[in-house]
Amino acid sequence: MNKWFDENIPANISDIVCRISLELAGENVISDFLAQLDIEYENLEEELEISPSVYAYWTFILAEAEAQLNIIERNIKYKRGLLYSALFSTYDEKTIDLKNAGHTPDRIPQWQAKEMVESDDGLNKEEMRLILARRNYTKIRAVVDSIKMKAEHLRSLAGFKRQEKYSSK
Repeated sequence: MNKWFDENIPANISDIVCRISLELAGENVISDFLAQLDIEYENLEEELEISPSVYAYWTFILAEAEAQLNIIERNIKYKRGLLYSALFSTYDEKTIDLKNAGHTPDRIPQWQAKEMVESDDGLNKEEMRLILARRNYTKIRAVVDSIKMKAEHLRSLAGFKRQEKYSSK
């Protein structure tokens, strides 16, 4: 576990915040990314060598999360369109007041038609999936940024270590 998190964040909060659950290839993958951020000072050279692979892996995961986010957004637009289409086929053009000219007993105002669509259970479930997908994307983006910062830090530390090695000779 990461020292800063251990000292500053309660374990129950850290377990929630630092966990990513993402569906990849039909499998739910759960990852606790804090281990990726630790630096093993005794193995700086090895960590420096593997850092591009770790960065690439998490960048690929980020791309998958972004694709899932985009697919869910597209599904929501599609579902919303189907719901409006079904609503317009149920009521004729004269029944739904698209200009919001005023509510009359024989006309449904546009805002009410919108509420009918937005209250659909299936659409609501997709919206909830979108919220979770955005959360995962944001978390993974933070992991990628942190791994990039770690690599920069590793390069500096390795440089200092080499300087110490050569200056002690």
